Amino acid sequence: MNNYTRRALQENTGALTALLSRYFQRVKELRLRYGGLDYQFIGDEKVLFFKVEHDNQLEVQLLRAVAFLRDAFKIAQEMSDEMTLTLRRPWSQGI
Repeated sequence: MNNYTRRALQENTGALTALLSRYFQRVKELRLRYGGLDYQFIGDEKVLFFKVEHDNQLEVQLLRAVAFLRDAFKIAQEMSDEMTLTLRRPWSQGI
């Protein structure tokens, strides 16, 4: 979420934290579905990777990563719509 720290200081922190927590739970489900691995999780940022052990896996893992991103952005858009209703501001996400 772009500007999370500033927003957390200015907004209804409980609603913001609950929304972000739900987002990360849904992203975790996507990660498991597409075979991604957690690399790092800091505050409002999650870094994943898709391991390639053999050259013949590269294309498949790339497609899984792209599908993961597509679905993660769909979830982020749904939650942005919800945040707009709850906090009266859109959720701006980034890569």
